[in-house]
Amino acid sequence: MERVVKISEVFLKFQFLPFFVLSFLLTLLFPSFFGIENLAFTESASVYERIFPIIGLVLFIPLFLPDCDQNTLEVIQTKKTSYLKILVIRLVQIFITLLFITIICLIFFQLKNSEIKFGLFLFGGMADVCFLAGLMCLIFSLTMQPVTGLIAPLAYYIICLFTGDKYFKIFYFFTLVNEDFRSKLLLLTVGIILISISCFVANNRK
Repeated sequence: MERVVKISEVFLKFQFLPFFVLSFLLTLLFPSFFGIENLAFTESASVYERIFPIIGLVLFIPLFLPDCDQNTLEVIQTKKTSYLKILVIRLVQIFITLLFITIICLIFFQLKNSEIKFGLFLFGGMADVCFLAGLMCLIFSLTMQPVTGLIAPLAYYIICLFTGDKYFKIFYFFTLVNEDFRSKLLLLTVGIILISISCFVANNRK
């Protein structure tokens, strides 16, 4: 347990903290930038789903970031704690933080007298972020290039934004306005699978 705490502290202090602060600040500024006062349900869903997933995605950037340098990765892989376990510890921190900022964002909607369904928005928002993160993490783990990793989720997001469900069908992103729980469950499941695969890819990198 002591080793887990130490790994968590090192990751938080040296890699995760700047991204946590950035996502938290963006969440705090969300109401000011995007005007969420007195929105109807469909308006709340539209604004939330188009902005918040990008904020949440920021949290996943540092997952592999400390290990981009091959020499650093080799040192990590010689430690008693396996690299895969280190990645799991990092992911736990990331998901806890994601849950925290998602709740904060939804509280702002409520305080601004906008109509939301808290449980649906919480689940849908986290599902959206997980799917985008899965795309990013998979490419990141294959290339160990953070910018390249970000291209995939941003391209997917932009295509969905401008073409609707024409190309992605059941994987269409913006379905919260329709209260489509099943599509969000699909995105969450695929996102978790992609994140898991990316961890195994990164773990087996030589």
